Amino acid sequence: MKLHRNTAFIVLVLLFFTISVFCAIYGEDYSRYDGTPAAIPVLSPEEAVKANEEAIGFYKQRQIEANALAVTTIEVAPPIAVPVLSPEEAVRANEEAIRFQRNKAIAKAFQSFIHKIGLNNNRIHFILSLLPLLLILPLRFKKKDKRNSKVSKYFSLSRRMRVLFSVSLLAFGVLVFVPWSVYFGNSPQFTFIFQDFVNWNLRVLTLSIVGASIILLLIPPIVSDYLISIIAGLGLCVYVQAMFMNQHLGTMDGIEPFWSEHRVFGTINLIIWIAIILSPIVLRKIVPSVFSQVISMATGIVLFLELLAIVSMVFSANQDVWLRTADTYYTDGSEQFQLSKEKNVVVFVFDTLGSEYVERCFETYPEAKEIVKDFIWYKEARANYAKTFPGLSHELTGTMLPAPANNYYELLEKMWHSSAAKSFYKQISDAGYDTRLYCGTSKFLIGPEDNFHNYFSNIKPKMITRKIDYECLHYCLKIMSLYSFTPFFLKKYFFYAFNFSNNVVQEVVDDIPSDKKRIPVDNPGILKKMTTSSGLTTSADKPTLSFYYSYGVHRPWYIDEKCNRVDTPFDNPCPTSRSCFYVLSEFIRLLKEANIYDNTALLVCSDHGGNDVGLNAGNGKYDLTFMIKPFHENKAELSIDEAKVQSIDILPTLLYMACGEKADFKDFEGFIPNSIPNERVRYVYCFGRDSNLPPVDTDFSNLYGTYNAIEEYIFSDIDSFKLGNNSKSFVRLIPLVMTTEKNK
Repeated sequence: MKLHRNTAFIVLVLLFFTISVFCAIYGEDYSRYDGTPAAIPVLSPEEAVKANEEAIGFYKQRQIEANALAVTTIEVAPPIAVPVLSPEEAVRANEEAIRFQRNKAIAKAFQSFIHKIGLNNNRIHFILSLLPLLLILPLRFKKKDKRNSKVSKYFSLSRRMRVLFSVSLLAFGVLVFVPWSVYFGNSPQFTFIFQDFVNWNLRVLTLSIVGASIILLLIPPIVSDYLISIIAGLGLCVYVQAMFMNQHLGTMDGIEPFWSEHRVFGTINLIIWIAIILSPIVLRKIVPSVFSQVISMATGIVLFLELLAIVSMVFSANQDVWLRTADTYYTDGSEQFQLSKEKNVVVFVFDTLGSEYVERCFETYPEAKEIVKDFIWYKEARANYAKTFPGLSHELTGTMLPAPANNYYELLEKMWHSSAAKSFYKQISDAGYDTRLYCGTSKFLIGPEDNFHNYFSNIKPKMITRKIDYECLHYCLKIMSLYSFTPFFLKKYFFYAFNFSNNVVQEVVDDIPSDKKRIPVDNPGILKKMTTSSGLTTSADKPTLSFYYSYGVHRPWYIDEKCNRVDTPFDNPCPTSRSCFYVLSEFIRLLKEANIYDNTALLVCSDHGGNDVGLNAGNGKYDLTFMIKPFHENKAELSIDEAKVQSIDILPTLLYMACGEKADFKDFEGFIPNSIPNERVRYVYCFGRDSNLPPVDTDFSNLYGTYNAIEEYIFSDIDSFKLGNNSKSFVRLIPLVMTTEKNK
C-alpha cells in the first residue's frame, strides 16, 4: 500500500516532534539536581508499613538507652533509609518513590537506546535541527475537488515558507541570537559555560518553531497572515534593537543607566518598533499579492544575517567558553574574621571610596569622623590606577607596572611574581604572620589563584564537584535576553548585574557547598558575616595579616548609611559611603569587645576614587582613601596629614606596621608615609588606544573594550594635572596586548 506524500509529511512532522519532546525531557545532559527521595525505600505497601513501625521502635529504644545513660545532648535519629512516618504517609511516600524510579528507568532505557543506535546528543540535535525543514518539503495536491483545493491553500509552499521564516526569525532571535550574543560578548563574567545551556536552548528553539508553525498552518490563511505579520515584525524588531538600538546603554558594569536622560531616544525607539510591526500588517492589507514574497524574503535575509553573526561569534570565541576551567585552588572564607590575641594587621579596601567621597561623608554624617579618631588620614593620597583592574592587583603586589605583557593574563601574572610581591609576602611570613586574602571578586580582577596561592593561607587546593541549577540558568538567560531585545522604555524592568548569574553553578568543595565558604563582597554581606555568633573570633594561633575587599561605594548606590539595602538607588554616594564606616565601626567594636583593639593595626583604603568628583575632567577616579591606625593608638580626634601618598605605598606601609624597623624596602617602588619626599613626582596610569598596535585579546575586550595600551602620566602638582595625550603630564604609551593568543 502506497503512503500518500501528504500523509507522510504529517507523520514525519509528528514523529520528529514527539522525539524532540522526549529528548527535551529525558536528554542525558539535562541533569537537574537529583530529586531522588533517598530516604524512602521501594517496598510493597505492607513492607513499607512494617519497616516504618520498626523504625519507630528502633527510635524509641535508642531514646530509652540515651536517657538511661543521661546523654541528653545527643539527638538520636532513626535509620537514615527509613523515615518515621504515619502508616498512610509511608505507603504514599513509597508509591511516589516507585513512580520516580519508574520514570528514571524510562529515561535510562531511552538513553541506552540512542547510544545503541549510534546516536549522541550532538547527533540528536543535528537531526532535530533539520525538523523545521520538513515543513517546506514539496507536496503535490491534485485539484479534483474543493477539499483538495482547500488543503492546497492551507499547505501551499509559499504559505509554509512565510510561516517557517517568520516564526524562525522571532524564535531564533529571542532564543539564540540575543542570548548567545550577550553570552559570547561577556563570557568571562559568567560562572557557566556554553555547553551548560546550548542543548536545552536548541531543543526549545526546535520545539518553538515546529509547534508554532503547525498551529499557524492549521489556522485559516486570512487570520494566520495577520498573525504572521505581527510575528515577522517582532522578529525584525528584535534584530534591529539588538544590533543598532542599544548603544545608549553603555558598558554593562553593574551601573544602572539613568533612564530619564534618554527619554527622547526611548520615544524614538518605541516609534521604530511600532513602525516595523505595522509595516507587514499594512502590506498584507494593501498589497496582498506580494505579501508572501516580501515577508519570506525579508525574514529570510535577516535570519541569514543572524546565522552569520552567530557562526562568527562561535568560531571567534575564547576556549574558556567551551571548557570549564579546572581550578586547582579555591579561596576559603570560613575563617574570614578569625584573628589572633597576639597581633593583627587588617586592611579594608572599599571600592571607589575616594578621599573626596570620605570628605563629603564626614560633612553629611559628622559622627562618622568619630569612628576613625585613632587614625591618620592622608588626605592628599592618589591612586596609581583609575580602575579596579589592574589597580587592586597593583595594591596587593606593590608593583607599579611590570614589563609590557602579551595580554592581561600575563600582566597580572607578572604583578604577582614581581620582586616586590615576593619580598613582601616572604618578610611577612618570616615575621610569623598568617596572611589571608578575602576578595570575592571575579578572577579577571586579580588573576587566577595559581599566581598567588602560596602567599595566602586561606587559598587551598580543592577537589570539587559542580551542580548546575538549570532553573536559575534559564532565568539568567531569559533576563539577559529581555534586557537586550526589548524596547528602551521596558529595559529598566529587566536591568541586571552580572553577579546574579553566580548562583547558576553550585560548587561543592570537599563535600561542603560553596555558599558555606562564600566570601561576601558587599557591605551588608560583610557586616552580617562579621556580626554573627561565629563571626569575629580570637582563635588564630599566630599573628594575622588579613585583606578584606568590599564593593564599597561602587555604583549603583543601593546601600544606606546603616548597611540596609534599599529598592531605589540613591542619587549621591554619601549614604553608601557612610555604610563603609558603619562596617568599620562594627569591626572596631568587636575588636574592643575581644580586647584586641590595641593589638590590631588597621589600614583603610580604596582601589580608586569616584568619577563624579574631584580634580578635573573626571580625574576624580585617581582620588584615594588612605587611613592608618598603628598599634596601641588612642587619640582624641582624627589626624590629617598632607604627605604625597600613592597606592604604591600601601605594601611598604603594611610591611612597616607588621615588621617595624626590621622591614627591608629595597625591592619596593613605594615609601612609608613619613619618608615620602616633599617634591615627590607621582605616577598615574589609564587605559588608552593606539591604531598602530594590534587588537586586544578577546577576554580583555569583552571587559574593557578596545583598549590596547596603557597611558603613563606624571605630576607633582595635582591642580595642574590633566589627562590627554596633549597634556604636559603625559609621558608615554605602553603596549598592553601584542597578541590575541592567551597562551603565547
